[in-house]
Amino acid sequence: NSNRYLIYLGQTGYGLPDRDYYFLPQFEKNREAYHKHVKNMFVILGNNEADAIKKEAKIYDMEKSLAEFAMNRASQRDIQKLYNPYSKKQLQDTVKKINWDLYFTGIGLKTPDTLVIEHLSFYKNLDKVIAKYSIGDWKEFMKWRLIRRASGYLDSKTEMESFEFYGKALSGAKEMKPRWKRAQNEINRNVGEILGKLYVESYFNQESKDKVSKMVENLIVAYRERIASRTWMSEETKKEANRKLDKLIKKFGFPDTWKDYSSMAIGTNSYWENVKSATVYEHNRNINKLGKPVDKMEWGMTPPTVNAYYNPTTNEIAFPAGIMQIPFFNAKADDAFNYGIMGAIIGHELTHGFDDQGSQFDADGNLKMWWTETDYKNFTEKKKLIIEQFNSFVAIDTLHVNGELTQGENIADLGGLTMAYYAYKKSLNGKKSPVMGGFTGEQRLFIAWAQGWKNLAREAAEKQLLATDPHAPGKFRGFAPLTNMPEFYEAFNIKEGDKMYRPQAVRVEIW
Repeated sequence: NSNRYLIYLGQTGYGLPDRDYYFLPQFEKNREAYHKHVKNMFVILGNNEADAIKKEAKIYDMEKSLAEFAMNRASQRDIQKLYNPYSKKQLQDTVKKINWDLYFTGIGLKTPDTLVIEHLSFYKNLDKVIAKYSIGDWKEFMKWRLIRRASGYLDSKTEMESFEFYGKALSGAKEMKPRWKRAQNEINRNVGEILGKLYVESYFNQESKDKVSKMVENLIVAYRERIASRTWMSEETKKEANRKLDKLIKKFGFPDTWKDYSSMAIGTNSYWENVKSATVYEHNRNINKLGKPVDKMEWGMTPPTVNAYYNPTTNEIAFPAGIMQIPFFNAKADDAFNYGIMGAIIGHELTHGFDDQGSQFDADGNLKMWWTETDYKNFTEKKKLIIEQFNSFVAIDTLHVNGELTQGENIADLGGLTMAYYAYKKSLNGKKSPVMGGFTGEQRLFIAWAQGWKNLAREAAEKQLLATDPHAPGKFRGFAPLTNMPEFYEAFNIKEGDKMYRPQAVRVEIW
């Protein structure tokens, strides 16, 4: 029920990025570095070397025991498996070793009559893991969880030890970001709408908002035309797909109503105390939503954020002011450029409403099958091709892109760029695109798309992202959709034997 707030319980308790880090051989070096890191943190807390080693070994064993019953990132793409409504009695019968009334009272709530357990295996085996260790072990475990959470906000020695593992060992960073950048990130994370209000006053204008809004409308028109042309979909399913577009909520720039932070206590005595205060504020703000109507105008990102999103439970797309800037958008620039990047981003977010996950939510944001059985089977068959395409890409050494994990973003990239292309063509009103610098508008659109994916990433960071990130590395996102699009082949006269040529039989076309 998308009109009701519910409590969700998910898997937790481990300090490595994903449950696979505890078990797969390619993460052995990460495990060794993590052992060292946890031991070092206990030494910093005042333990001698021998005691720190013992505590680290116990903590790691406890984390691994919890991770054993967790889902990895790829398996969590199955939305149906993550939606498991449980009654209060079912919860207590499933996990008997936790006093749930005491737990919920402790976080300021009455035990809910109904909640959702996202990771059933984790909770069905939690009693077994709890019983495996003593109360003293669990106290030490909770101490570790606290120091891990606080480590970036304490003394420089603790902060640097945290960076040595999470920054250097896991991500390959050579040095910590300057203090002003770290502070700015924290402000955006914790009081982002205060920062956002200042940001939009200085860097956002009505012209940008109007132009992006117009592009969105053009992309939606293009989407309706593409839906109408899908021969593998029935009229019944097409009607429901259009209904999703009819009811789509569109957000641009910044929220209509700013958050009120007046109840948050901020002082000059302690950085960590301020972070705690912000965390408590957000926790209370969330639990106070229970029992109230769902606020579908609330934003999931802050205005300075350089990103965009689609939320399937509210059927909304949102484009913060931060992404409506150069290099992603320029109100004064050529339309081909803007459609190639910003238009494709808009199309990307629209397509998330029809990807492997979004396709399971209806126009009102409910997890409900709105497809005919045959149509959904056709869709499932079509997305297998894009999974296979990305599985074939070797990212680093012998490590491949995970086509299952990244399928939603890859479907959205292909669909988004396709819609952007046809929206641009529509903007020409039947005229030929202007030639600039020797390139047609169609060519410039595809060039803009590829330029938007230029990036640099250290090998360690890429390895972590391959295991945890639902986005494929940028270098593959830059060219892979193009190899599937007949419009690209036509624009650049791609022929068999060219490097970007793919045989017709394996080209992916969904939306």
